[in-house]
Amino acid sequence: MSETKIFGIRHHGPGSAHSLLAALDEFQPDCILIEGPPEGNTLMPLVTDPGMVPPVALLVYAQDNPRQACYYPFAEFSPEWQAMKFAVNNGITCRFIDLPQSHWLALNDAKAKKQTAIGTIAPVSAPDFEQRPGDPLNTPDPDVDLKFEVRPALDTIIIGDSESNSNENTAESDAYQTISEEAQELARLAKEKAAYNEKIKRDPIGCLAEIAGFSDGERWWEQIVEQRTQRLPAHKFESPSTFLVFDAIAEAMQVLRLELAKDEDPDAREKTAKLEISDDGTERIIYDEDDLIEPMREAYMRQCLRSASKEFSRVAVVCGAWHAPALSQLPPAKDDNALLKGLPKQKVEATFIPWTHGRLSFSSGYGAGVESPGWYHHIFANRENPVLTWLVKVAQLLRAEDLDASSAQVIDTLRLVEAVSSMRELAHPSLDELNDAIITVLCSGNNIPLGLIRKKLIVGETLGQVPENTPGTPLERDLAKLQSKLRMKPEATSKVLELDLRKPLDLNRSELLNRLLILNIDWAEKQYIRGKSGTFHENWDLEWYPELSIRLIEAGIWGRTIEQAAAAKAADVASSNNSLATLVDLLEKILEANLPDALNMVMARINSEAAVAGDVIELMKSVPTLARVVRYGNVRGTDVEAVKSIIDALVARIVIGLPSACQSLDDEAADSMQGLINEVNAALLLLSRQDHLSSYRELLSKLANNENLHGHVAGKATRLLFESRTLDDQAAARMMQWALSRAAEPLYAGKWLEGFLSGSALVLIHDSRLWQLLDGWLLNLDQDAFKELLPLLRRTFSTFTSPERRQIGERVRDTQALEGDIFTADVEEDLDLERIRPPLNMVRFLLGLPPLSENVELALAIQTGESS
Repeated sequence: MSETKIFGIRHHGPGSAHSLLAALDEFQPDCILIEGPPEGNTLMPLVTDPGMVPPVALLVYAQDNPRQACYYPFAEFSPEWQAMKFAVNNGITCRFIDLPQSHWLALNDAKAKKQTAIGTIAPVSAPDFEQRPGDPLNTPDPDVDLKFEVRPALDTIIIGDSESNSNENTAESDAYQTISEEAQELARLAKEKAAYNEKIKRDPIGCLAEIAGFSDGERWWEQIVEQRTQRLPAHKFESPSTFLVFDAIAEAMQVLRLELAKDEDPDAREKTAKLEISDDGTERIIYDEDDLIEPMREAYMRQCLRSASKEFSRVAVVCGAWHAPALSQLPPAKDDNALLKGLPKQKVEATFIPWTHGRLSFSSGYGAGVESPGWYHHIFANRENPVLTWLVKVAQLLRAEDLDASSAQVIDTLRLVEAVSSMRELAHPSLDELNDAIITVLCSGNNIPLGLIRKKLIVGETLGQVPENTPGTPLERDLAKLQSKLRMKPEATSKVLELDLRKPLDLNRSELLNRLLILNIDWAEKQYIRGKSGTFHENWDLEWYPELSIRLIEAGIWGRTIEQAAAAKAADVASSNNSLATLVDLLEKILEANLPDALNMVMARINSEAAVAGDVIELMKSVPTLARVVRYGNVRGTDVEAVKSIIDALVARIVIGLPSACQSLDDEAADSMQGLINEVNAALLLLSRQDHLSSYRELLSKLANNENLHGHVAGKATRLLFESRTLDDQAAARMMQWALSRAAEPLYAGKWLEGFLSGSALVLIHDSRLWQLLDGWLLNLDQDAFKELLPLLRRTFSTFTSPERRQIGERVRDTQALEGDIFTADVEEDLDLERIRPPLNMVRFLLGLPPLSENVELALAIQTGESS
């Protein structure tokens, strides 16, 4: 008969990993069974490959739907990872024994389809009223007239005698109150018990920590298990203590499982079971998957354990601590076989992918994660003196960020850590003691640097690596080859990559990143550039995260290489899309990605859609993108002659159709239209085609002189004509004079002014004639019209830059049109200028401004807000 040892560990626990290695070294098994997906058994030899650098994850995904996947992360300090390395290095058979993901994913898929079929509305259950035999409160007398009485204070329905209720005395009321309070107390206790049972299921370690007086399970486990042997040399334990920790953990979990079993209904599963009869007449009992997933997992583990016990004489089982009691005493095999009979199954694939320490943390949503993977990696790798070496790392990080961290401060921090740990009666300092001492000494009481320490060290930014011979799709291998060739190593942290497209290497990098974006693999995001020419320079923000591996697998259906896949995906999008603007955006991406195979098809689709497109707005949205394609396509060596012919056709149709499209616009539509008019104008200026510019300016002249258009559109058309010098100063002044005349409605004038001035105030600052027209219009507005237009004017002026607003204020102060008694009459009715001058002059003195001496200047200052 074979000998079996069950080692209940905590996932990603460095202390568990060290204890497990010592136990395996002593036990010398000839077979190691590990909680994990059996689909990963063939990948086990890769764990000792020099190219395999944790953290990594074992990815299992459905062949027909890669989004349906499951990750099994491993860090260097994970006990399962150390067990695999121990087995491979020593030539020991090693197997995963968890429920296969082929069953698990099939169950989840069936459940999702079932929910989709019936909807997401949960059934409403009836109130739980229990009739207790012989209870006078629940057994009414048939000869008595009954009524229902609702007592809002207790929110309970009472059945009572109408005659006796009318004469209810205080004693009966007190008795009822006592019964109600007892019932409420029992309900509260039952609720607390149910919540505690749920906590045992969800966090058994936390329950043990609560009993021991710790704030959470992380701190308790770290003190009792993780740091239990940190000061002892690796693998140097006395024989009795090697298995002691695992026996104690298994015993504690057994107690929790027994406590949980006391309150469970043994027939709960049978109550929800359903009988299913297949097409061949076979009967099978179907249970609720949510109730059976854990029992099915443990049943499969026991099956694997029975099978291994027949093959090997010494079997070691490495599993989560919660499952250890379930594997210690095996029930009859027929019970487990019945539970696993007839499980659905689907085809799956498995591979290793890079992972990050950040994704091992609780904050990432990983249920089996830890709060401080970086700290755990440190104490796993530095067993001799983890505290001092940790403080050295912290000091190095602070110095790299130009923060003070001297050697004397490190020594003082170490002394404080040891003193605090002694006061708290801890065998070893935990991360809490270290953080408290770091804040006190190294950070001088400032918590802000601790956020940096938490991100860089406590959690960490390590990204793992997998060897080149790791099974994967051809697309994954092609990307890995390109990353190596172009020297673009994936990193878990954000990194800005500056590219100069005149250099072949940078041009190839840009093409790769654009191809990945077409495949929805957003490894990088293009940034806007300021201060450099957008023609030859690109900035990309790169950050790799594990989910991109799934997207890469999904993209494998489009081709075997990145170039082939991106071209096929672009062609598919083009064939299934009828929007001209979308097709033009796709064309820009194709040219930037240098995909000649897809270019011809997309160009043909654009030609066909442009020929039938009747929406002028759609045409206008396409022009700016096509202009960029023509302007910057030559930088990439792309032939853009066909694109120029498309632009010729679009501009001609816009010139014909835009006047009618600008009729009868509301405020929102007019604002959108004036933005498109401005964008098309900028695009044509970028192309520098005189024929296009001439026809477009003729169009703008028609819009500017059309009295029936919305003020936004007419004002913007006038502004563009003025900037192009098609209108001289006198002509522009005449048009503004007409738009702001008394003949025009004040609201129209305000919207015309907003369209004319939006974007830049330079035309107003440097043209005195326009300034005087605007000034005179404002002065002639009556009080009601001014109040109506004030929000509009404020919104317009808010678009100006701070220097422009300052220049406008200075010109208001210096203008000669405001001299005389323009303001004094109104101001003197409310203010005594002689009395207000001294305090204002004192404020101006403090601000370094000259004093106010004349009433006109004072009134002007008050009106313009200069002295406020």
